[in-house]
Amino acid sequence: NEDIELFLKRAKLEKYTDKTITDPDKLRKKLSAIKRAGYAYSEGELHVGGRAIAVPVFDHLGKICASISVAGPVQRMTNEKIERARNFLMKSAKGITENLRKGG
Repeated sequence: NEDIELFLKRAKLEKYTDKTITDPDKLRKKLSAIKRAGYAYSEGELHVGGRAIAVPVFDHLGKICASISVAGPVQRMTNEKIERARNFLMKSAKGITENLRKGG
């Protein structure tokens, strides 16, 4: 993807925790997996002990224009809660996307 390559040429990938991805090839692979799955999951990549899940919202042209996410400490963001959050976020993002496509 041209946008990703442009970003990787310009960005300095900073390390926030020992789980932060700073290798461009690893980041490309993770972004490819995210695109296939339709959501992004993070555990400890930005904050030690943090977990998050995010899904994209698409505009009327089918381009990502926003995302919605849920984040919290790993102790409270159990696998079950992450799964419930993923389902809720994907349903919500689909509704927002449909409204944007209708011009509403």
